[in-house]
Amino acid sequence: MADGWLLKGIQDLVDKIKLLEGEKREAIARVQELEREKGQAAATIEALERAEKQAAITIEAFEHEERQAAVTIQELEREKKQAAVTIQGLERQVGELGTLIALASEKVAEALKETTTDDISQPRAVNPPVESKGLEELVESSPSQPKDLNQRFPRVFDPTEYSTR
Repeated sequence: MADGWLLKGIQDLVDKIKLLEGEKREAIARVQELEREKGQAAATIEALERAEKQAAITIEAFEHEERQAAVTIQELEREKKQAAVTIQGLERQVGELGTLIALASEKVAEALKETTTDDISQPRAVNPPVESKGLEELVESSPSQPKDLNQRFPRVFDPTEYSTR
């Protein structure tokens, strides 16, 4: 009977060993599966880190382009202000030229009236040419206006200067 009890104890131990060996095989398989998952996770982390670096580079490029755009906008705003000042100056000059043209028209009208009132039948003596000052003769000087036309109109209008913008 002791042999049966001993035999049964050995059989139980053999069954437990087989059970433990099965659990050991399952544990080894699970460890191998976890190692594969660890390798995949590491590869995923590396890919994410590369993507993060690329995103940082892209963000830096966008920020640089944004700064460049801001500089360009500032330059364009300065050019716009300069153009507005130039336009105002040109408008002022156009007004002054309009005034000069009106004065010249009045002088011409007066000169025409004088020639029509003269006796047409008598030939007039031709005077030798007198040195002319141009528009300066037609404009009555005022204290607020510069005496020299070059002071009033310092630059000659150049259409090519404005066509390139």
